[in-house]
Amino acid sequence: MTAPRLRLQTGTRFAILALSDARTGLGGRLFAEPAPGFLATSELPLLLPDHWKERLGTLAYREIDQALLYLITTSAEAPEVDGTGEENLQLKLYRFYVGLMISTDFFAHGRATLLTGEVVEKRATITGRSEYPPTSGILGAPAARITLGKLARAARIAAAIERLATGERHWRVARTITAFLEAARSRYLDEKVHQYLRVVEGFVHTGRTRIKKTFSERSQFFTNRHHKALLDELWDIRSVVEHLRGPYESIAAPTERERRLLLIRRGLESEVLARYCLTVFLETQSLLPVFEDALIEDFWRMPEKERRKLWQVCVDVQAFSEELLLDHLTDVDLGLS
Repeated sequence: MTAPRLRLQTGTRFAILALSDARTGLGGRLFAEPAPGFLATSELPLLLPDHWKERLGTLAYREIDQALLYLITTSAEAPEVDGTGEENLQLKLYRFYVGLMISTDFFAHGRATLLTGEVVEKRATITGRSEYPPTSGILGAPAARITLGKLARAARIAAAIERLATGERHWRVARTITAFLEAARSRYLDEKVHQYLRVVEGFVHTGRTRIKKTFSERSQFFTNRHHKALLDELWDIRSVVEHLRGPYESIAAPTERERRLLLIRRGLESEVLARYCLTVFLETQSLLPVFEDALIEDFWRMPEKERRKLWQVCVDVQAFSEELLLDHLTDVDLGLS
């Protein structure tokens, strides 16, 4: 079934993010409104003005026109003279985008172009253009699959990020979102593990002594007391990278190929763990006061049964293993030749 063309009413302001090379696994056309003012579609919902072909250049114009996914936020309010309304619309779209990055396992995309504008007399007027940097997936990762449920979760996460930004008591967990995006945008696997583990650190609050033991013990709360050895190894990789040494110093395997494949697995597991922490926190409104900067340690002092009443969901960090595509990676893919 063909997705309907989006028809924006005259006076509607919009922000559109065109995601090129978005490996979404849509399996068809998409048109969804996961929440009021949030839209996602696989077709550009308006015609770009002809003069933008010259302004953007042929390649950039085609990249926008033929992107695989478009995220959209809209507003019917009149534009403010100082541009505040447009900034708010862009921020709303950015939070929706971050929500999609968090809600969708292993999602990656190429260059992303942001267009803002307004519908004037049934014609779209483009008032601004900027770009988001591309992200980089991990070799061998399962295909990302965008579903209506994940888009709805992305909209909920966007609303949660807005609530998080309105206060000044959550600097620590707010920075975990930045670390997550830095991990997604890095092309280097060791740095991805480093940044994804920083996300988890934001919630486990390791302190300054017995850091590894604290990280491992508290992280096992998230994994239902499984995977201690795995969590220890993830911390070891994070530590050698933090201290400017190569990640393979902490990985024991009989061959170089196996070492590299193991680091890929650890990278994917660190991504799963980071995404899980952010998703549970951002989707559980009752956790917001619990994870204020000054109160995080109080959470970890509680008996585990009391903690579980607040943080109810566990994660299997290896649940994706059957979908891995590591057997297809060549020595060239792994940088061995």
